[in-house]
Amino acid sequence: MGKGLINKKGFSSGAVALTFSMLISKIIGAVYRIPLTNILGAEGMGIYQLVFPVYALLLTLSSGAMPVAVSRLVAEQNSIEDKCRIYSAAKIILFILGLAGFLFLISFASVFAYLQGNPQIKYGYYVIAPAVLVVSAIAGLRGYFQGNLNMYPTSLSHITEQTFKLILGLAFSIVFSKFGLIYAVCGALVGITFSEIITFAVLYVIFLIKRKGIKVNSFESLKANGKKIIKVASPVLLGGLVFPLSQFIDSFLIVNLLVFTGNTSSQATTLYGLLTGPVSSLINLPVVLSLTIAVVVLPSVTKLRINHDIDGLKKFGEFSLKISLFATVPFAVFFFFFSQAIIGLLYPSFVEEEISICAKLLSVSALNIIFFSQIQIYTSMFQALDRLYEPVKITVFGAVLKFILNIILILFFGISGAAFSSVISYFITLALFIFDYRRLTGEKTVRFVFIKIFTLSLLSVLAAFLVYFFMNKNTFAFFVAGFVAVILYFITVTASNLFDDAELSGLKGGKIILSIAKKLKLRR
Repeated sequence: MGKGLINKKGFSSGAVALTFSMLISKIIGAVYRIPLTNILGAEGMGIYQLVFPVYALLLTLSSGAMPVAVSRLVAEQNSIEDKCRIYSAAKIILFILGLAGFLFLISFASVFAYLQGNPQIKYGYYVIAPAVLVVSAIAGLRGYFQGNLNMYPTSLSHITEQTFKLILGLAFSIVFSKFGLIYAVCGALVGITFSEIITFAVLYVIFLIKRKGIKVNSFESLKANGKKIIKVASPVLLGGLVFPLSQFIDSFLIVNLLVFTGNTSSQATTLYGLLTGPVSSLINLPVVLSLTIAVVVLPSVTKLRINHDIDGLKKFGEFSLKISLFATVPFAVFFFFFSQAIIGLLYPSFVEEEISICAKLLSVSALNIIFFSQIQIYTSMFQALDRLYEPVKITVFGAVLKFILNIILILFFGISGAAFSSVISYFITLALFIFDYRRLTGEKTVRFVFIKIFTLSLLSVLAAFLVYFFMNKNTFAFFVAGFVAVILYFITVTASNLFDDAELSGLKGGKIILSIAKKLKLRR
């Protein structure tokens, strides 16, 4: 196989750098949400979160498919000139789409705000609209670097983006908060716009250095490559639209259903803010580990497909799924058992009722860490295998199912119904991905690996929970319990031979772990 591919280009330096940077950026994002929530309050976070589904949908329409399309097409090229031609064509397409998204958001801001039940939200759309254009430019640059299996610029861009969002977002929200809640929300959104501008500047400087002065001006070249990009991006865009479109619909549906069941508009916005703010940000933190793997899978599997290395392709896919499960399952189990402690620790400004509701939502939603992470890997596998429409069909079915379940379950269970519908729909979506992948490749997926990882995670977290319980459930006990869970998990995983010696050696730092494990007689 591809052992060399995994070792040198797949999961070693670039993948580790990307995983580390995205993890750091998610941690920064999660840290940012804590003081921001304390500044804005639950209702303010509800308003803040109402802006994002519309914003995310426009980002997907204007640039969501481009990193995938550019990454795949660049990976197929051999010369730096051809790679730059792909990017040059993408740059023009992205500018047109980004400008259209910017103008659309400015024009319809009042309409969206009215439909969401809060006319003041339109100001949030005004200040974040320029970010749609800038993020489009960022998407093309990230796709170019990822297609070259150079994950370092993307890694740097993630950290830059989140760092400046934290600094500027908090600063502006504090400064503007004295004028009222909506101004504080707009201040945080202004911070996002400026952070994207700075991120683009950093990436473009790196690109100018890397391309070494090569210029591409041929109109025919741009036209031909533009057609290639559109051909690859179109089905990816259709699949990528499903999730943000689902969130877009949720931003209108959930609040109005909650009002219909007897909540006031303010209460409904607060409940929506709890689900999509603290809970979603915590769930997304471990999911980033799988997202980085999915980014690496696409160009790596594309090269294996082009080289007709079927055996290497299957092994690479299995290894990717295994790494994803290893990284995410323990988080899901830990969040389920420690939800109350996590919310109470991170959000001290919440009243007792908000902590209780948030903890329950986190426990229910914890399973989505596993489901969504695996879906990301399978999506990248299908895209790299040139099966671009399979993910579209499956995710559309999942989104329609979620929409139906939302209506039914929210009416019966309130905001918890939204969490239940999400878990059920993601589970069924993942089951369909597994079935389709097995039919395509003839390979059994990592079912028994999941059982082993889940068992080891459960044992580690249960032991940690006992420590937490007998230490009187205080803050110090929480950190001790977390440390116990991590140590036990790594010891049991190493001793269980979940990864064989070759796989472990291929990972960054794996040889050191293997050597220590053998000295401690944890492995034969």
